[in-house]
Amino acid sequence: MRFKTLFGCLVGFPLLFGCAHNASGRDAGRPEAHSRRMLVIEEAQLTRRAGTLLSVMQSAAGPMEIRETSGCPEITMRGKKRFHGAATPSIYVNGMHATNTCVLNDFLAVDVRRVEIYPSGITSRPGYVNSADGLILVFLVGSGELAQR
Repeated sequence: MRFKTLFGCLVGFPLLFGCAHNASGRDAGRPEAHSRRMLVIEEAQLTRRAGTLLSVMQSAAGPMEIRETSGCPEITMRGKKRFHGAATPSIYVNGMHATNTCVLNDFLAVDVRRVEIYPSGITSRPGYVNSADGLILVFLVGSGELAQR
């Protein structure tokens, strides 16, 4: 008798909680647009402004500091310097990791569907490596990347 009760609990609870669905009404793969942990710039905001993606991000992103240099722009989200040098966030464009911040000057704002800025460097989106220096995810117009993740 005891074995049946234990077996029922071991099988019943995972089935009960494993079949629970997201009752929030939003897509589980798409983070909230307004959160303390992230800033989202949507396509409607991007198409209203002229210029590069970086210039739009500079006017829209509150806690992010952008400094133009002779090379790639310096972007700081969580403090000026680290032991190993500048605190540069990780940047992904359509799921591909960018090697530097210059890529943000390579795109016009009208070519971008959505930008997600994570000052904490932590995202719930699968396929991205978290970064202690912050994380910027860029999704271009016409790409299926946003729907896939």
